[in-house]
Amino acid sequence: MGKNYFLTTSETINYINSAVLTNINNSNNTIDVAQYITFADNPNYGSNLYYDDALQTYYDSQNYELTIEYEYSEIVPTFIFGTRNESDAEVLPHNSYSVSFGLDNIVDREVSFAHGKDNSIDNRYSVALGVGNTIEQGAYGNGEDYSFAIGKDNNVYGGENVAIGINNTIYSDNGFAFGMQNQATANSFAIGRRNNANRDSLGDISRCSVAIGDGATSSGDGSVALNNATAEGINSIACNSSYASGINSCTLGKYNVGDSNNLYAVIVGNGSRSSRSNALTLDWSGNLNVAGNVNGVDIANLNTTSTTTPTFASGWEAYDTAQAPHIRKCGQIVALTGAVKPTAAVTPGQDGVNIMTIPEEYRPQQRTLQICQGSGARKWLLDVGINGEVRCARYGTTAVTDQLAAGTWLPFHVTWILD
Repeated sequence: MGKNYFLTTSETINYINSAVLTNINNSNNTIDVAQYITFADNPNYGSNLYYDDALQTYYDSQNYELTIEYEYSEIVPTFIFGTRNESDAEVLPHNSYSVSFGLDNIVDREVSFAHGKDNSIDNRYSVALGVGNTIEQGAYGNGEDYSFAIGKDNNVYGGENVAIGINNTIYSDNGFAFGMQNQATANSFAIGRRNNANRDSLGDISRCSVAIGDGATSSGDGSVALNNATAEGINSIACNSSYASGINSCTLGKYNVGDSNNLYAVIVGNGSRSSRSNALTLDWSGNLNVAGNVNGVDIANLNTTSTTTPTFASGWEAYDTAQAPHIRKCGQIVALTGAVKPTAAVTPGQDGVNIMTIPEEYRPQQRTLQICQGSGARKWLLDVGINGEVRCARYGTTAVTDQLAAGTWLPFHVTWILD
């Protein structure tokens, strides 16, 4: 058995003055603890020797100290191992059942555990592991228990919080921060680096928000922000350097124009840090605005229209003025509408006859066919070729070679899309 070290407490608490005998066993690097308990104000109890064979720990240096304090007469200990660790005697019994290992740790509440260096705990049932972590009651929440900080320089203010990593901060209760330099608040979650699930532009704390990635900010209640995005609106979602300021809105892309009037349900940004712009917006009425093209369609010119008339072949003319054939182009969509009549009897047959020609800029890129109504029960085939010819073929009911009498009514309507 090695040299004996005698450590005594300076506090007399409810009839108990504790003296601790610590035996350092150099052969197996353990500490055997025996304690003498003297009832200072009631000598009738005499002196009793208690030996706790289960209370042992590894001993690395003779500079280490072991201090045991007891709460009232129930013998409820606080354990402090290492150098310059503290457990505030003035708050007893509030720091009972607590443990501190390492260097310069402070544990001031019960059933808490600190291990490492410069950690401080002022919450109950809490754990701080590492260097420079702080757990204490928060200014914004009601909780003061069940918090956890592991790593370096994490700060937890409130109850039921978890901070893991380096320099994370949690305000209020039920927050989670994982990574580096993240901030979280009530019922919020921040994971990654430099994320902020914290306060809105007015300084009020956000609740139930999520910030993930690098540099994301979710400051609206129930908002989600990913990778350098900002979700400021309530229940908004922002991704990849976008900015969601509208309520229940979703922003994608990068550096979109803000929506302070909450006009849009979805925004896709295509701007830069110095010049914000939108590639797409979808408003709450379902109106879609696109800056570019969709499947080759020039959206900017979709509402641009032009009209013209075809050139009739010999022996054909408009059925009447009201039904005169005309061609209308709206964006990339072309419509041919009207009614014609032959000026003399004609039999179209299967191959048909040319009735008119449309201008080159309106012609389809592939042959277009349309079944049309004729006079009575008769049908006929309207055939629009890539050369601009519009032909009448297969006129009849059961046969396809019926003769068209002069003045026969042939109405039609056909559309195609220009490539």
